[in-house]
Amino acid sequence: MTRRHLFTALLALVLPASALAQTGFPPFASIERTQFEARNDQNMNVNFTLPVGSSPGRGIDLNMSVVYNSLNWTPVAGGWTYNNQGPLGWLYSTPVGTITYQLSNHRNICLHSPDGNLYVYHTTYQNYQYVDAFGTRHALNLYWDEAISDCDGSDVVTATYTFHLTDGSGLYASISSGGPDQPTVTTKSGIVIGNTRITDTNGNYLSSSNPVIGRFDCWGGPAR
Repeated sequence: MTRRHLFTALLALVLPASALAQTGFPPFASIERTQFEARNDQNMNVNFTLPVGSSPGRGIDLNMSVVYNSLNWTPVAGGWTYNNQGPLGWLYSTPVGTITYQLSNHRNICLHSPDGNLYVYHTTYQNYQYVDAFGTRHALNLYWDEAISDCDGSDVVTATYTFHLTDGSGLYASISSGGPDQPTVTTKSGIVIGNTRITDTNGNYLSSSNPVIGRFDCWGGPAR
């Protein structure tokens, strides 16, 4: 009994709070399954799925479920902190999952003038994340910034268009030719997850009438 408590205490000290707070089925997690639920022994999150409906398809089956993650509070520095690291409670599962990003706009002065300052205007997409149907969160590390200058008329894009995830999931993220608001995630088996559809290697797909991209907007004023 003493050894078990000692191991648990050491585990809490070594692992970062984000790892302890992870919902769903993180790669390399110690998952204990029963007929009704699956429990992550690392952080004691309980995940279970209630099937709503299913339909066999050619290549991809349509399975709709309601998923529950129990991890609402996380032990941090000897206390408990509300878990804001991933989806909480009930999730209405789709085969696609959800891709989110943050969109921000700001401007910097490139020329001070008594007749009116000139600016460089930035449109930035960052903090991309993919949350699968079970609530597992994956940071995609994509980035896109467009800078349009009043001073010289330039239009410069700085971006990280592709990223191989290093969390053990084997996922590959990319910003497609459709633009920074249409990222995709590709699984190890070659299934491509986009903003409204999931497509297998044979071209079979499931589509959604509502986009699953989540966007968070913010505006920043001029730098002084």
